[in-house]
Amino acid sequence: MMRKTLFCLLVLIMILCVTSTAYAAISGVTVDPANKTVTEGADTATFTVTVSNDNTGHARGTTFSIEGNEAITGLSNFEPDEIDLSRNSTAQTTLTIQTSELGPNTTHTFKIKAEAPDIEGRGNSGQSASWETSEEVTLIVEASGEPGEPEEPEKPEEPEPVDPVEDDPVGATAVEEGSSLSESQLSGSFKDPGDGTTVEGTLEWTNGEQTVNETGYFEWTFTPDNTEAYNVITGTVEVVVTSVPSEPTSIHYVALGDSLATGSTSRGTTTSYVHGFRSFLEGKYGVEVTMENLAADGDDSTDLLDKLADELFADKVREADIITLSIGGNNIMHAGRNSFSDIDEDAAEEGTKRFEDEYAQIISKIRELNPHAQIISMTLYNPYNTKPIRGYEDDPELHKITAGYIDRINNQIWEITNSENDNYDDNYFVADVHSRFLVYANGGKMGDITYFYPFRWFKSTRDPHPNQAGQDLMREIHEDVFNKSISLNQSTFLMAA
Repeated sequence: MMRKTLFCLLVLIMILCVTSTAYAAISGVTVDPANKTVTEGADTATFTVTVSNDNTGHARGTTFSIEGNEAITGLSNFEPDEIDLSRNSTAQTTLTIQTSELGPNTTHTFKIKAEAPDIEGRGNSGQSASWETSEEVTLIVEASGEPGEPEEPEKPEEPEPVDPVEDDPVGATAVEEGSSLSESQLSGSFKDPGDGTTVEGTLEWTNGEQTVNETGYFEWTFTPDNTEAYNVITGTVEVVVTSVPSEPTSIHYVALGDSLATGSTSRGTTTSYVHGFRSFLEGKYGVEVTMENLAADGDDSTDLLDKLADELFADKVREADIITLSIGGNNIMHAGRNSFSDIDEDAAEEGTKRFEDEYAQIISKIRELNPHAQIISMTLYNPYNTKPIRGYEDDPELHKITAGYIDRINNQIWEITNSENDNYDDNYFVADVHSRFLVYANGGKMGDITYFYPFRWFKSTRDPHPNQAGQDLMREIHEDVFNKSISLNQSTFLMAA
């Protein structure tokens, strides 16, 4: 029994010895010299690379590579490029670098990596991969010879100053009668005639203190900041003298449009935005503001265009100093079928097309009757939420369908502000109700500003008209337009008034 046990143990030891794998052991890589300097023009620089193995394993097929410097890698050669490193021994290879292709006065640092591969096999016929990297090596390439005195570069001729070119010409300037030119701001920009860069400088009247009482031509002077490169130039501009506007004693405000201006809804009557806007105008100018609300429930673009042809209605438009306009909703209102749960796209298309044909005619007719009044026209809002809420899960899709028609209507309203349009009117402004209401639609909150979302358990007919909060928001939007845009044209308004 003992002999059998010893025999099995001996067999096991032999198996373990046969199946064991030796480990390649590269324990160190040194480079001599670690720092080397060569002179420009030298063909090569050589280094001795010593690899050591202080382990019992072999390192067969050990190869070498440059680490950390791609330029040196392409110029390097190892001889021999592969060695077999026995255990507890060292071996050497020579690194040669082609320095003739390296520029003078340059420093190159790198490391050398020695790497033995993984070799499959049992016992001494196998090895595991191993690698080591040297410390950093420095190669310096010096310039040859003593540096000579640099040649004195030939000084280029000083360029003659040039005249700046008017890029954005100095425009005619309106000056109130009896004012001095120094009280008016000139504007204009100037460019370098060669490369088109902007020329900075100061633009001034030649006789800045001159008082003007009639239209005429006056000189200006542009003084560049860099007078070595640019000349001072002068020019003339027509100064248009305007009479000093008198303060109005009263303002007449006329509202045109539909039920948005009357405040009518299926839930009763709200205080429409036109009343708050009238109060705003009184506070703005401190004078009496009379108002006539010519809006009518149910009117669409065709109805308003017909009314503008009526002489009595036209006379009231002629008397206005400022006009607000809300029209277009009724052009597509009847397309909302089944309490607005469905959209008749044929009806919507018909109403939209009619608006597209008639809106420019409406503005032209108003201008024919009243050339001076300021006009504020509001964009049409989309009553559907873009976010589904309980009981109205289909509304985002209905919003998308409706938006196709509303956007076309609003494009016509905005088109009058386009200076390239034949119908352009610089005394016409847009109250963008659509964008402000869209913020609520995107949050599923159109029920906060309209009667379009009754409570589900008390659900009644949906009404797209604004509630009082919506009317107040429309008033605020009109006031914002007046403060930001119309006040800039205030003199025209006051003169007209």
